[in-house]
Amino acid sequence: MTFRHPDWIKLLQWLASVILAGVFATAALPKINDVAKFALNIDQYQILPSAGVTLLALSLPWLELVVGLGLLVPKVQKTSRRLCAALLLLFAAVHISTLLRGLEIQCACFGQENSGSSTVEALLRNIGLLALAIAIIYWEKGPNQQMRQNDS
Repeated sequence: MTFRHPDWIKLLQWLASVILAGVFATAALPKINDVAKFALNIDQYQILPSAGVTLLALSLPWLELVVGLGLLVPKVQKTSRRLCAALLLLFAAVHISTLLRGLEIQCACFGQENSGSSTVEALLRNIGLLALAIAIIYWEKGPNQQMRQNDS
């Protein structure tokens, strides 16, 4: 068996989807349970006005949960993969913005305010997860189409 074998690609795609789904659900649940704490964390980034902070604190965790679960549902996987990648790109951009503005914020990405990640750690994690999301999207084409594109 080679790495390009369709069964290996499907297995890797499934495993990556499960990992991303777990990360998104794990990140969403504590925020859903304590919206006020999450709103305070968002406000530290100094990007949105207070109305935007409230709206984001109320909606983002639910979006993360829906996207995470959608990664496991065949009928909505394609859309969920793209939303997952878009969210991870947005999160990375926010962390880059934070670094460029000289802010050091403990990311409560998983609802752990006191034991949160540093901005650099959160950025690196999001870049790694984004690479995984992009790989899943790339693997959608299937190994036969990928090999044909490489041959041309």
